[in-house]
Amino acid sequence: VLLTAEIEDLSYDKEEKARGIIIEAKLDKKRGFTAVAIVRDGKLKRGDIIATDTAHGKVKILENFSGKIEKELSPSSPALIIGWDNLPKVGEEFIAGEIEAKKLKEGMPDKKMAVTPGDSTIKAVVKADVLGSLEALFEVLKNIIINDKKIEILDYGVGDVTENDVKLAMG
Repeated sequence: VLLTAEIEDLSYDKEEKARGIIIEAKLDKKRGFTAVAIVRDGKLKRGDIIATDTAHGKVKILENFSGKIEKELSPSSPALIIGWDNLPKVGEEFIAGEIEAKKLKEGMPDKKMAVTPGDSTIKAVVKADVLGSLEALFEVLKNIIINDKKIEILDYGVGDVTENDVKLAMG
């Protein structure tokens, strides 16, 4: 890795706003929305406002690769970020900074992505424990046809199935 970094002349600017890539995201029952990310540029600090194209939040807890709570992490550091208001997607880039986060937050799409409703659909609410599983389920279900009926996905998310999910699916 060091040889490749030297040959490619890889560098970072520690004065830049922190940026990185989300590599895993899930809903923890005790901690809320969490994401594992790799910091690419700048220093990610506890208290930073952060955002991706689909999620935003404020870094409440920042853990290093061994689970130790840190005040800040430098580039190439894996980080567990706790404090998201919603779940970021795997593979998205995050950026820290209030102005940058506001710009991304304003352009966020609506969470619901339903198939065209009608008599030829089966209604479903899709839930999973981690975002990667949810994305895979969503892709499979949107292409399935059962008895000439498509599946209409009313809502989807990470976490446990709730009473509201059941009511929505039945309703």
